[in-house]
Amino acid sequence: MSTVEIPLMSREEDAREAKPAPEDSKLKAKLKLKGLQAWRFTVASGALAGILILLVNIITLGVVYGQSELVNNSLALSPGSCARARGASLGAHVIINILSTILLAYSNFSMQCLSSPTRKEIDMAHSKRHWLHIGVPSIRNVFFVSRKKAALWIILGVSSFPLHMIWNSTVFETKASYDYIAATVTEDFFNGGSIEIPLRQSASDGKHDEYSESDYMDVLSALQKQAMNNKLEKLTVEDCISKYKTNMLSDRRHVLLVPDSSSKRDHFHHIRSKPRNTVLTVYNNANPLRNPALGPLYQWMCDEGPSEYGDKDCRISARNKLTPGSQGSNAGMFGIAKVSIQTCYSQSEEEQCKIEIVPVFMFVIIACNVIKILAFIGALYLTKQDTPLCTTGDAIQSFIKTPDRYTRGRCLAAKEDYEKLLTDSREWDPRPPGVGDIWTGGRYLWRKSSHDWHWAIYIVITSGLLAAFVAIATTALTDGGSIGTSVKQIIGDPRSQDIVWNNLSISVLTGFLLANLPQMLVSYIYLALNNLLTCMLAMAEWCSYATKSGSPVKGLRVSSPQPSTAQRSTYFLSLPYRWAVPTTAIVALLHWLVSQMFFFARVDVYGITTEPPGESFPVERVYISYIAVVVVICLGYFMLFILMSISVWRRYPDNMPLSGCCSASIAASCHPSRVYDDHDDQEDDDDDASNREIDANADSIASQKLCWGVVEPPNPAINGNVGHATFSATETIPLVRDKLYA
Repeated sequence: MSTVEIPLMSREEDAREAKPAPEDSKLKAKLKLKGLQAWRFTVASGALAGILILLVNIITLGVVYGQSELVNNSLALSPGSCARARGASLGAHVIINILSTILLAYSNFSMQCLSSPTRKEIDMAHSKRHWLHIGVPSIRNVFFVSRKKAALWIILGVSSFPLHMIWNSTVFETKASYDYIAATVTEDFFNGGSIEIPLRQSASDGKHDEYSESDYMDVLSALQKQAMNNKLEKLTVEDCISKYKTNMLSDRRHVLLVPDSSSKRDHFHHIRSKPRNTVLTVYNNANPLRNPALGPLYQWMCDEGPSEYGDKDCRISARNKLTPGSQGSNAGMFGIAKVSIQTCYSQSEEEQCKIEIVPVFMFVIIACNVIKILAFIGALYLTKQDTPLCTTGDAIQSFIKTPDRYTRGRCLAAKEDYEKLLTDSREWDPRPPGVGDIWTGGRYLWRKSSHDWHWAIYIVITSGLLAAFVAIATTALTDGGSIGTSVKQIIGDPRSQDIVWNNLSISVLTGFLLANLPQMLVSYIYLALNNLLTCMLAMAEWCSYATKSGSPVKGLRVSSPQPSTAQRSTYFLSLPYRWAVPTTAIVALLHWLVSQMFFFARVDVYGITTEPPGESFPVERVYISYIAVVVVICLGYFMLFILMSISVWRRYPDNMPLSGCCSASIAASCHPSRVYDDHDDQEDDDDDASNREIDANADSIASQKLCWGVVEPPNPAINGNVGHATFSATETIPLVRDKLYA
């Protein structure tokens, strides 16, 4: 029967990947002398990467401690432009997610090595009718390996928990926002005219006002001096609306409004102030972050107030027309409103944005960093003491040299025959001579490498998480006037309309934990994705040994290859780098996007009379970036689509049972001959597997190029019409449908 070549694990590509470059031969020789060949080199690389990352963390914390003091549980760098602070924050989170993903990948790799069983542990499990995983990440194996390896596995897993969740919480941006007054003044104001605060028209105009008239007089007097010295920026009405129609004012402050020429003084004869007063109206505008009961900061410009604060834009008659005061102001108003404005004079301010670091979280990350380094070194030590079977080739070599006594006569047993969830597999029952299984053939989808319930759990959790993000994005993009503003939002930029839980007052630590909870789900998605991919590719490697022309195809890929043989070694276990690197990169990008999707930020609100670095009103909130939500949704569904496409479009060959990844089914496929098995049944049935007689050719067979196929065709006269298939270094033939094999 024909075998369909699998591009991923094709023999030519696999041989090329395993073939060392000439210039690397000396290095590999040195590594072998130190016991760091194959996957051990990768674990050692993880320890080295951990040391370098630890140095980065310690140096960063030391530099920041040397430049600032601890205030509100955080260390602040010197303030500056918001664009620079935002860029630094985004860059820091990019680096954090790259480094944390690297550590997570190395941890996952080392955990797989620690959970890989030794031959002794496999024999013990088989004697109790249990199977173990080979070449794939496994929680099941942890219950069967040594206590030291299990403890180290748990330590690595627990220390991975804070990586993305807490590390992303160490850096955040603090933004300054200014309260301000908008004052309608006459031309005489710019010539040193008299200043007096107009009377309020109703008691409600001062409902939220916390300043005295002398405070307003001080601000207006300072503005008059700046205006007379030409230190205020002249704005058109359109520019004035554009720059002040925001709930977070970081680069401007007070603004003077000059009426147009059609507004005569007699329009304001009913204002009860001195006749020569140049101040017609004063609007006090306080940031609503300080008090959720306040309307928007730009309420003084609105023709009609928003029905829900922060969700809909206020109405303004035209871009180039401003008649303020229809809805008063959100914190206090003096004088008469609805005066048509011709020009604005704006007071510019330097931006006071800064980056802050939470040292408590940095100490946690450094501690986890140290734990991981020690765990990587411990993994190297424990696996050197008792070598585990980490790859499919390791298991094949072991079972060829020392056949497993508990799986005889079942060369067609597949992985799913042993992996029963609710019942005990009958494949463990002794089988008398002359009994076999019928080969039915069939090309199975790649998804068959894992249980259906594995796929179901992964798809449900991933789809549910993405559906929740879709609901969030849909709510934002369909809520009144939020479509345009949400699309224009910059990733990582805190805006008042994007606050999550606006009425919830939170601390720095609480805010970070709430913002980074989704990181845990993304970490699960990565680990589950890695598990499913590894199972599919490990099974593809297993099936690549299936006989095609009858000639041996390639040597085994093992942890410790014998010199001058066909055996090979690679630095990966079952997930080739051409798959592992892109997957890890995409997951790192996903982690970064999630860190910007929900993020913590602090806003320092300065009152109308306070100048930085004076006392401010800090507001700490969790924000959402809808642009990041949309990108996360697209990337998440793309990953899910690619994974599902691979699992349902690719098929395994039809001339080899899907026995990979399972110790019992691999062992059943490696028995050298039925004659040997039957003899062993009669004479040594009660001996320990490790003490059985080893076939004289087993060592040489395992070191040669191998293929899996029929070595004893069904023949009524010789074997009762029950054939046998196994690994062989000589010619084999494909399985025949509807024939018996054992």
